[in-house]
Amino acid sequence: MDKSRKKPFNLEFILDLFSKEMSAALVCLDLNRNINYLNEAGATAFGWRKDQAISQNFSKLCQQQSIEDICLKYLPKDHFESPVLDKIYRFGLDNKVLAVYQWSFFPIKEIDDETTGILMIGSDLRKNLQNKNTYLYSIINNIPHFVFWKDRHSVFLGCNKPFAKSAQLNAPEDIVGLTDYDLPWKKSESDSYRADDQMVMCTDQPKLLIEEQQTFENGEEMNLLTSKVPLHDRNGQVTGVLGIYADITELKKTQAALRKAEDQVEGMTIVSAAIAHELRTPLGSIAMGAQGIKKNLQSLIKAYQLAKKQNLPIKTIPSEQLEILSTVLSNIRAEANQANMVISMLLANLSVRKNRPQKTERLSMTDYLTKALNQYVFPPGKRSIVHEDLGTNFLFFGDEGLFLHIIFNLLKNALYFIDKVGKGEIYIWLESYEAINELHFKDTAQGIREEDLPHIFEQFFTKGTHHGTGIGLAFCKAVMESWGGKIFCRSIYGEYTEFICQFPKKGMSKVS
Repeated sequence: MDKSRKKPFNLEFILDLFSKEMSAALVCLDLNRNINYLNEAGATAFGWRKDQAISQNFSKLCQQQSIEDICLKYLPKDHFESPVLDKIYRFGLDNKVLAVYQWSFFPIKEIDDETTGILMIGSDLRKNLQNKNTYLYSIINNIPHFVFWKDRHSVFLGCNKPFAKSAQLNAPEDIVGLTDYDLPWKKSESDSYRADDQMVMCTDQPKLLIEEQQTFENGEEMNLLTSKVPLHDRNGQVTGVLGIYADITELKKTQAALRKAEDQVEGMTIVSAAIAHELRTPLGSIAMGAQGIKKNLQSLIKAYQLAKKQNLPIKTIPSEQLEILSTVLSNIRAEANQANMVISMLLANLSVRKNRPQKTERLSMTDYLTKALNQYVFPPGKRSIVHEDLGTNFLFFGDEGLFLHIIFNLLKNALYFIDKVGKGEIYIWLESYEAINELHFKDTAQGIREEDLPHIFEQFFTKGTHHGTGIGLAFCKAVMESWGGKIFCRSIYGEYTEFICQFPKKGMSKVS
């Protein structure tokens, strides 16, 4: 039988139909590598004219144009019986890549399974990246990360839009056929990227969360967090590498700023401790001196009055100044004690802001609330405006010193606003529920404006007051959360402010 008549029936018609339905490049060869069929995309892939290439020898055409003979590279010379899939071919002139195709080779067989030809099917990788109608295109170009993939030789086969922009390319398809050395980052960095590629592909193991730096020609630097995984063909063989990275430059700057802030807090703590030591000694002396003078003041006043009756030559002291002397020493002692208390509160604030671990123990709410009220240095006449109802006691896990400072902060704030508006009382009571216990602290001074209420627990928020640093309520919040509880506020401006401290009930028991 004439072998020329054993070709598959209407093969050219089928291939033409296939070409219209797909954008694939098609080339059909006989076993001597002569071109029996070539569509326009196939001719374009090699830079040929279709009418001139038909019936020509594929290998000779490649040789004449000094381009790589991919049949010679990928197919056996004699017996070609099984498909060869997904081979990358780059066509270029003058060291410039013009096209990158992915080719697969299929044997054309007769009914008796005899191979009579070769069908080459190629896909233009650049055109694939230009196809904006694919679901994959939509995904990779909308994720907030940089995505790229390379072949076995670390040559780029594609990327998403963010990566193309970072590489200073006009579009993702422009990356195809380039290497890291063609892109605007340092050679040493390109060497490192490619070494990572080869390690991933040679070991067939991913390399995850690599921190890298990228420096551009203009000196701009980026910090990257990169992961790379091997790509495989249908037979499980490694064919390339897929990479994805995030720009963590701002994150690194934030981390550096946080470390600097932590160092500053450490410095503040050391300085504050030194200041506290230097201030507490003279404050103690002032308080003790005021107490000593007060103890002998009445005797001095009586001696003065006796001397006046005897008409002794002494300087006259107005009666109103004598009345002031009887109270000023008490005020001096109270102010010194108040200053010592404020120093202690500031040091406690700094300790909590540094997130130092705090020791906790089981404490009785009524015992330590009473202790806080007894230790707080109230301005003259102000203790009487504090009304406490401690009938419902409960236990909680906490630290005695920090709890006292929470109450001191709340008292200090409430007394400030009561004094500022010239009215108000303070009410403290306890409540118990199924899962939590609550401490309520309410004052009827001026309340908090609605727009300010969401911000009162933020550090350094001091709107409406000039009496503090804005860390008191932030301190209270940090302490309560470290104990597994919380603090929040309810307020109506012009009527009241109420703070509720919630303590988890788990592991505790109610006490009477």
